[in-house]
Amino acid sequence: MAVGDMLFCCDLGERLRGSGDYDYPFYKIKNFLKKADFLYGNLETMITAKRQPEKYAGAGIYYSDPPVGQALARAHFKAVNLAHNHMYDFGAEAVESTIQLLSEVGVMYHGVGSDFSFARQPLEFDVKDFRIGMLGYCSASVSTDKKHKYVTCPIKSSIIKRDVSNLVKRVDFAIVTLHEGACNYPSPQHRHWSKVAVDAGAKLVISHHSHVISGIEEYNGAVIAYGLGDFVGTFEGKESREAFILDCLLKSDGTIEYEAVPIWINYGFQPEVAVGEKKREISDYIESLSEKLRTGESDKEYWAQMKKSYFRAAFADTMRLVRGEGIVGVIRKLKKLRWHHIQLLFKSVFRKS
Repeated sequence: MAVGDMLFCCDLGERLRGSGDYDYPFYKIKNFLKKADFLYGNLETMITAKRQPEKYAGAGIYYSDPPVGQALARAHFKAVNLAHNHMYDFGAEAVESTIQLLSEVGVMYHGVGSDFSFARQPLEFDVKDFRIGMLGYCSASVSTDKKHKYVTCPIKSSIIKRDVSNLVKRVDFAIVTLHEGACNYPSPQHRHWSKVAVDAGAKLVISHHSHVISGIEEYNGAVIAYGLGDFVGTFEGKESREAFILDCLLKSDGTIEYEAVPIWINYGFQPEVAVGEKKREISDYIESLSEKLRTGESDKEYWAQMKKSYFRAAFADTMRLVRGEGIVGVIRKLKKLRWHHIQLLFKSVFRKS
């Protein structure tokens, strides 16, 4: 089973610190999670006692308290992704603390290292009769900046193709995670990267970052889930409270059967398996998003959503860079621009295009 983004911070973090009960987020769903032979999620906050953030050029600075590691283990998690845009919020000390605390409780991790070659090393493990391998990549420049002591590996087609091609020689199932996405619809580039991974041999591609549900696509015998939504978090709004668990059955013939299990985060910040009308509503929404992937309409929907907000977000991010690092930071950001970003900027200015 795979779940989406987990953030033990903000209002939820205050509640956990006040009560000392770090198992609290899982009370409503722990019995369901125990059904998994292997449970995986994206740990979007580093586990640290440090409270002084690094000099940071992005929005939002999040952390989890040290007891979160033990809570993840008690909730049946076997591994987490660390290749995300908040990996370096509190610097090298927080990365080292997270690695140590997860290792102490037996929760595996992947996606971070002292350089790109280490960050892209696969996590390999056995589940029953299968050998599984996982690779993780991140699109956020703040976490792929080589000046940091620890980095995540950037999302590049050439790297993904090479890594997956090598991994499939050693495992029965190769899984790729991409920390990428900004709305309910994957960008054309996001879809391309996912299919590059499948064409190289991956059987499952899981994305996270947008904090909302995206559709599921079947491609060349593989499963691509573009966004599972939040699993643990304190974001307000209906979209941020609805998500799903990707429940996969790996079969001996190399195929995967899967079910998107609807969940919602209740008003006490606890994920629950959805039932009744709420279950039907979320299931129908996942299917509608997936249908647009099949028809190609999702690309059009992506541009429609993003052109309304990209220019505003890009301007705010640039102002943060100017305040934090001056013109040097802006130049560094410009060097990381891709054609996809230029397209978004153009469509943000000329909204009728």
